[in-house]
Amino acid sequence: MENSNKNSFFTVLKDSIQNIRDAIFVLTFFLIFLHSKLSTAILFASLDLIVSVIYSIFKWMYNTFYVNENILYYNTGVFFKKQMKIPCENIATIDTEQTFFQKIFKVKTIKIDTNSSGNDEELRLVLSDKNINEFKNSLTKYDTSSNDVSCINDSTPTDNSNNNIADENIIYSMDKNKLLKFASLKGSKVLMITIILYILKQINNKDMLNDNNINYISNTIKKSPLLFILVLLAPILILVLLKLISIIYYYAKFYDFKVIRNSNNLKISFGSFTKKSYNINLNNVHSVKINQNLGQQLLKTATINVSSFGYGDEDKEEAILIPHIHEDEINDLLEILFEKFIYNGEKFRISKNCKLRYKNARIGYNKNVLYLSGGILRKKINIITIECIDDITYKQYFFQRKRDLLKIVVNYKAMKASDLNVVKGLSKKHFKELERFLFLNE
Repeated sequence: MENSNKNSFFTVLKDSIQNIRDAIFVLTFFLIFLHSKLSTAILFASLDLIVSVIYSIFKWMYNTFYVNENILYYNTGVFFKKQMKIPCENIATIDTEQTFFQKIFKVKTIKIDTNSSGNDEELRLVLSDKNINEFKNSLTKYDTSSNDVSCINDSTPTDNSNNNIADENIIYSMDKNKLLKFASLKGSKVLMITIILYILKQINNKDMLNDNNINYISNTIKKSPLLFILVLLAPILILVLLKLISIIYYYAKFYDFKVIRNSNNLKISFGSFTKKSYNINLNNVHSVKINQNLGQQLLKTATINVSSFGYGDEDKEEAILIPHIHEDEINDLLEILFEKFIYNGEKFRISKNCKLRYKNARIGYNKNVLYLSGGILRKKINIITIECIDDITYKQYFFQRKRDLLKIVVNYKAMKASDLNVVKGLSKKHFKELERFLFLNE
């Protein structure tokens, strides 16, 4: 049996910060809601902090992991023990992340995911750079050739100036010009729409249109027309400011974006303040998604995402493979990485009577993949491997039956909530043909 290892002591420090916040809440609760004396409130807050810190230390001591005979063991629990066992051959991805504060303490978060659809995120560890490489080496002692785990060591060179081999392995890199275009096209639509709706609501409010307010506005215009113009322009200035914040955010988030191929694996790394690194086995990619918002459609550019266990599982995380690419370059990239996802066959479309509403609705298939397309303002194309499709269904409402139209729903492995798995406006004839092709081999 391998020697047991523990997370970095950084986890205790991180928990302690949370414990201090909790203690401040306890202090506030006793002072405001229970009207306790300051000394009593400090006493209970201190006890809460001490107990929490002691528990965090014990949790750090008893949370251990080791690799033995091709199985990764992870033990957790202080009062109630729990052991997780993960066969090494079931490991789909081993990814790393480093926040700004982790960089100071020279530690990283390592995330291990399996091919199991029941558990999107199996294990998270916080280790030093040295311990991460030792841990990965302990995994690769055993036969994990099916997933090529041995090819996803964090020491894979990414610096173009220091290693010519890395230059040859770089499939895609986003320079500052591409990054700025990508960040500009990513929007803060929700915030913008919310502000616009709020302003319209206030304008329609009858209380705002009374005589006193109208007289006040009229006097303000006479006294200071420049101030009034600035007030009118305030919503536009707010929208511009939100857009600038959005650009800065996405610029920092996807800074130095690179895709490096090493054998049958892809390493995707990016980030300025928080550096992230994801490793994807090409055999574990179940679908390729080509997304275009309205701006990208006008500029004929797109973002390519993938569906793979372990990538895009975290909250608000996108499984981006290529952030910014021209339409003409997509097939060339797929030929290099995912030749099986190239689809040049017939794409069935909906009735001409519904051309505008279902402008981009298409469906096509061959022996390898199912091609789905839909959306108007946000066009989405999803190319799914046939072998990973779990089921297909159709829904048809009353008015759709009148026009012989329906909605097709496809469920498949590693599918994310944001994936295009619904195509509207197709005929029942196309659904029956697809059903026979997928499940009856006709």
